[in-house]
Amino acid sequence: MSREQSRQLDRDLLERDGRLGEQLRRVNHSFGVMIGVDASRDEQGYHQRRLTRHQYWLQGFGTVAGMRVQERLSEGRLILDVAPGFGLDCLGREVLVNERHCLDLRQWIEQTEADHPEVIDEARVGAANRIVLAVLARSEACAVDLTPTVGAMVNQGTDAVTHGRVKDSAALRLAPFAEHVASDSRWGLHAQPALLPGDQDAIDNPAPLTAAVVESRLRRLNLFAGDDALGTGVLAEELGNRAEILLASVNVAFQFGAGNRGLPANFANTLAIDNLVRPFVPLPE
Repeated sequence: MSREQSRQLDRDLLERDGRLGEQLRRVNHSFGVMIGVDASRDEQGYHQRRLTRHQYWLQGFGTVAGMRVQERLSEGRLILDVAPGFGLDCLGREVLVNERHCLDLRQWIEQTEADHPEVIDEARVGAANRIVLAVLARSEACAVDLTPTVGAMVNQGTDAVTHGRVKDSAALRLAPFAEHVASDSRWGLHAQPALLPGDQDAIDNPAPLTAAVVESRLRRLNLFAGDDALGTGVLAEELGNRAEILLASVNVAFQFGAGNRGLPANFANTLAIDNLVRPFVPLPE
């Protein structure tokens, strides 16, 4: 399986997990029924999707613990370290950073400026000589462990292999902070439900409940009031970015002057990282 095939596997699982309105199916085990690879995938997928849906609807998204972002100088390079930690992405899938991960901030900025300067422009703070970036993370499927398999006719001259396991990994990336789509509700792909005509009367007269409790319950009742029912309206190609959770904002100096565009010599001293801008999964205090 090539790198592109592994990426396609990740995209397929993203699209599968994003179909929140699809009724789940499990294998009906019966004596004499022939079981193939599709049945095995359905059986595995049923349990995976039940878990992710439980976490999506009842837990929310964000950091559970760890994944703190800090800067570090290494051989003249400014590195962003993401500490080990655990969270849930906006599809309810587990994001496990099991060891320190590194992002080369200077390399990313200089490469992006060379290839896509409009991305740097998007990250600019007003008219100031500063940019704000977002450190983002999501769950990513990664094919691992090569194992022998039955070869095709066109492949009989070599040893046929495929990946025997799919590892739950974590994908990290930098992007302009403005590109990050922050959900305004506790559900990552569903927008904050609107109030319907007449709902305000119940909020203004909430007894014996409080107005905040009544409004919360009404919004939950209205979540599927549209034509999309349980669906999210998110296109498959957008799911990768929409599934990401914010870990930190990174504010750093960048010269935008004509003929002098780029990182200043002392840019490492201008760095400011905010780890508290991220969402956290609610836990009992």
